[in-house]
Amino acid sequence: PNGKVNFMELKAAAAALLDGEEHEALDSLGLARLYSQEQMAAKNAIETASGSFLLGMLFYHGAWWPYGAQPLGLCLDCTPSWVIRILQAVVVNETCLYGFVVGSALMVSSQADCFAFSVRDGATLIVYLFQYCPWGFFLMWFSHSEVGSDLIPGDTGGVAQYSRWYLLMILVTKVLLVLTKRSNFPPSIVLALLVVGLVSFRESGRIRATSDCVKPTGLIQFLLCWVLPEGIMVERKWVSPMLLYYATIMYGQAMAGRAFKCLPRPQATSWRVVYGVACYTLSALLGRWYIGFVYPTDGTETVEWPDGAVAFVSNPRVDNHLAVIMLTMAITVPVVQVALVFAAVYYGPGDRAKQVAASWVSATMLGTYLISENLNFGNWVVQVIFMVCNCQCSDMHGLAQLAAAGMLLIVVSLSFGLLYQMLLLRVVVPSVLRGISWLSERIKAALRSSDGRLSDASESDIESSQE
Repeated sequence: PNGKVNFMELKAAAAALLDGEEHEALDSLGLARLYSQEQMAAKNAIETASGSFLLGMLFYHGAWWPYGAQPLGLCLDCTPSWVIRILQAVVVNETCLYGFVVGSALMVSSQADCFAFSVRDGATLIVYLFQYCPWGFFLMWFSHSEVGSDLIPGDTGGVAQYSRWYLLMILVTKVLLVLTKRSNFPPSIVLALLVVGLVSFRESGRIRATSDCVKPTGLIQFLLCWVLPEGIMVERKWVSPMLLYYATIMYGQAMAGRAFKCLPRPQATSWRVVYGVACYTLSALLGRWYIGFVYPTDGTETVEWPDGAVAFVSNPRVDNHLAVIMLTMAITVPVVQVALVFAAVYYGPGDRAKQVAASWVSATMLGTYLISENLNFGNWVVQVIFMVCNCQCSDMHGLAQLAAAGMLLIVVSLSFGLLYQMLLLRVVVPSVLRGISWLSERIKAALRSSDGRLSDASESDIESSQE
């Protein structure tokens, strides 16, 4: 009214326009997706946090826990105790695996095709099959060479592709999602059935269709090994990630939206630091408490009974009150840790750094996860630790060991992981899709030619009968 420009209103209008503008970015399978401004911020936070969970899984598989290099028969004090406590709090149990699963599910749930089959599912299937044949057999041959023996663990024979179960879990869950949507079946019933399957699983923890996938003896055994990870039809450990993946796609976006609406991300950098540090600290403290409760003896991958080293999640039946409590804790505690870590990254400052980190994580995460099982990086981690300090290490040595091991795993991800993901998504998947398209066109052309010949023959028969 007074003729002056209201710059605050202009700034708010510009921010609203930016929030509504869509940006194109690549997902972990190299497919272009559209994201709003707010979705891009959430995407960067999810992928950055997922990268940290992947790093945690590499730490875990590097066998640098929980007592330093004790499994190698070396000194017990090669790593300070506080470093071990950190690794126990954030790496041990299923937190990193569940974070990896939740991150993938949140990214899928933001897309319109999450309840329909798409090119993404075809690419996932191609990668899944390629992992065993021909890639696994190439590694088996390569592991016997002079260079390959240093890169690939000799005890796997190059074909131990257990990590493929994750891709199979995604494909099976996608079938459940499509069926749920098309049949209007209540998602809660599907989740209840998955819980029943998890609880009533057989004592061995797995149902195996065949064995010895390193050297299959016949066509049937080869096909079973090609379709199933190491010939395993299903394993109890796979069911809980499937349950979590399905639930996250169905309810994750809505729950996250309500949580961040109740506690929105502050604009002030100082408050964002406070929120981020508080969330991550709570996650670490919860992890430390959980480790002290369920890992009283030597700490293995499976959750144990509070009064002894009885493996629980993988083996015994859930047939009593304590078993139900342990199973509930084994799922809910890591999930709460995962939610706190995602919140810490989302609330924390450094949007530009998260954007850069997310781009690198997206370009390397799939390749790193799939190739890491076939690398000797566990030995490399121990070598790096001992290069810093190999006995009676001080606190500064422990900090340097942690940093050196972390940098090594990042280098592995940015080299082997990046190259393998490029091989999969820029060579293997496009080549197979082009081959399928070419074969489809040839079949269609043959069918059209056959129909034409049949039509000509029919016309000739009609003319002959008229004569």
